[in-house]
Formats: sequence, structure tokens, C-alpha cells
Amino acid sequence: MLLDYLVGTKQIAPEGNFYFGTVTGVPGANQFTIPSLALLGAGKFIAVGHDTNPYGALVVRDAAGLGGAPQGEVQIIIGYDSPTGTFTTNPFSVPVAAGDQIMIKGPSMTKTILLNDHFHEEQRVAPSGAASILVSSAGGAWTLGAFSADIIAAGFVPARFDIHWVDVANISANAEYEMVFYYGPADTEACRIVYTRSGPQLTSFQIHTQTEVLPIGSRIRAKLMDSAGGGATNVKICYHQYRF
Repeated sequence: MLLDYLVGTKQIAPEGNFYFGTVTGVPGANQFTIPSLALLGAGKFIAVGHDTNPYGALVVRDAAGLGGAPQGEVQIIIGYDSPTGTFTTNPFSVPVAAGDQIMIKGPSMTKTILLNDHFHEEQRVAPSGAASILVSSAGGAWTLGAFSADIIAAGFVPARFDIHWVDVANISANAEYEMVFYYGPADTEACRIVYTRSGPQLTSFQIHTQTEVLPIGSRIRAKLMDSAGGGATNVKICYHQYRF
């Protein structure tokens, strides 16, 4: 079979879009070592912008030869130690083991898989099993207030994720509202939602939104502004973790 000819081969495509090797060790969680892929340079698989142009690790054959997990799974590479050939990835459903055969896919192929498959898990809620987070506007009309408490704490989400819905409750007064969500240590804007209260609010409701796929462990918090000034709203967010 084709894989028999590829064993031990470093580079399959001359442009570097595919690399292949056999795992010889598992030094830590979500890590595996392929000595034949060592010494390719510290930035070879992890470069500036790798969150949006990632290399991926595909398990093409599990060591047992029975086709069990994680065979056929792809995970994004988030770390590469050039001297040893040790890769760190997002978690597979079953840890990679010595003897597994791995194909490293270049960014173009990895992004194609991400776009075509869009593999994410079930909807999750934050904060879950706890009170919603209060977000308050400033005193003037259409003036952003201070940052809320963390809606998702830094390091809490163990995979890449995106936000699809925001649950809004306890809108303080009749007005038009605009809420801005931020992610990561630099508080980069993730998305905005708008909503209006024009009478008594009897229940919470969900507002659809869409962020880009956010980095692993990103903190999420928010600011609020409204047409009258001095308003407040309680929120939770609904998000999806990505499988690779």
C-alpha cells in the first residue's frame, strides 16, 4: 500500500505541504515525537499567524493496525520542538501512541478540512450552573461602560471555539442597547449584538451572533452602551468547541 512506501520519508510534496513519519514516543499530554521530522527549524510548523494558517496532524494508521481511534482524526499543531521532532496538538479523542503513523498537512489542506467539515461539538453555556454576568453602560448615551467580569475565564476552554448565541436577561430600562464582546489578553473585539427593550421584559431571550474561531483558552468579557445611558443587562454566552 502507499503508506508502506512513505514510511521514513520526510517530505512528500516539494512545496512542503505534506510530511510523514512514525511516532516513537509520547513525552507529554497531547504530544508525540517523530525523530525523522526533527531539525526542520523552530518556525517550520508554528509561525506567525498559525491560528489562522495552521498545520494539521492526521493519524493515518494507528499502531494496532485495527483502524481504531485516533486513526482518521486531524488536530491542529500548536507546538513544535525542532531539536527533538516533538509536536503538540489539540487533544485527539484517544491519545496518539508510539507506532502511530502521522501525516503533517500544510496550512492550505488543513484550512480546507476546517472549512469543509466545520467539526464542532454540542452547544455549551458560560457561565454554566452559575449566575449570569452583569454588564453595565456608562452614564452618557451611546458610551461604553467598563469591562464586565469574565464571562469565560482565561484558560477555561480547552479547544478552539466560537460564539453563536448570547442569552440576554434583566434588561434594566427601555432603550436601544449595543453590547461588545472581547477575547484574549489584548481584549480584541470578537462580535457585537444589538437589542431593544420597549416594555416589561418577562423572560430572557437569545440573540444570534457569530465570531471567528477563537484561540484556545481565550478570556471573554464584554462592555455595554445604550441610547439613554446608565443601562444594564445580564448575559450568558453559548459557544461551540472545535474538535480540531
